Amino acid sequence: MVRSLYAERLYDALVPEYEDRETRRAVADRFYAYADPEPLCGFIEQRFFKVFDNRDLRWSNELTVKTAFLTLLFNDTFYIMDSETAIDRGYSNLSLILRPDIHKYKLLGHLPEFKYLPWKALGTNSEAVRDMTREELRELPPVVDS
Repeated sequence: MVRSLYAERLYDALVPEYEDRETRRAVADRFYAYADPEPLCGFIEQRFFKVFDNRDLRWSNELTVKTAFLTLLFNDTFYIMDSETAIDRGYSNLSLILRPDIHKYKLLGHLPEFKYLPWKALGTNSEAVRDMTREELRELPPVVDS
């Protein structure tokens, strides 16, 4: 219950406009059903991270990214959601496990893994990558290696 209230409070603060809420719902539904992260990532980049100043982004890390996904994907009707779930000898950054009574719907369970690469690790800065496409970013050596 507390997690639900926390996620809802973050969501209300970060997505106050009706149009953004409808877009969030559509991209989250696409992720739930098809495991397609592209529209969700685009929404996070355009709606969440655009409001952060460079000084804010200086302190961002994997937890920042995970919190954005958790806030947008939180759905306790369909999923049991957990952070850092112990699996075998490792941990899943975020677990979206289908509730037992939901298996009749065409939804997928998800175990996203987040990797945060700071500018220094990329060997570049925000100015240099501002106009790069996602495909170009994926081809940077530190991204390929992670």
